[in-house]
Amino acid sequence: MQLTLLTTLASLATSTLAAPAALISRQGITNPRLAQFRVFSATGCFDLNQGFYTIDTDQSNVCYNLQQDAANVSPLGYVSIQLQAITANSTASNCKLLLYSDDACEKDRTEAPLNVCEDAPVTQDGDSNPNWNSYYYQCNTSQTTRTTYPIA
Repeated sequence: MQLTLLTTLASLATSTLAAPAALISRQGITNPRLAQFRVFSATGCFDLNQGFYTIDTDQSNVCYNLQQDAANVSPLGYVSIQLQAITANSTASNCKLLLYSDDACEKDRTEAPLNVCEDAPVTQDGDSNPNWNSYYYQCNTSQTTRTTYPIA
């Protein structure tokens, strides 16, 4: 009897303490990750790896200027980009990574397929080193509109 009472009290205490935790949403649950792409400062998506960018749901259908991310951009710029991962949410929304040579998601649009290296195809302002300067992760959803922001 005493053991049953202790077990019941322990069970009640555990469920009471755990209840508030269930109400707190974890990061990413309401804003799921859609994709990840890696950036390089050399052609071929191998040398001069500069890291990766992730795209969450609230970052879709927004133009991002890669050059305004001054703290992270290599002096050589981003010469090649590879889309490395997409999620089921991304697939269901028919999302695609679009790369641009200008900083406003308007010139030389190139769609980046999954696991394919995309070298920048153009030369900017007479510079001999072509760069990707902006990207747009396009998803077919009715709740988002096209907006342009710098990367924060």
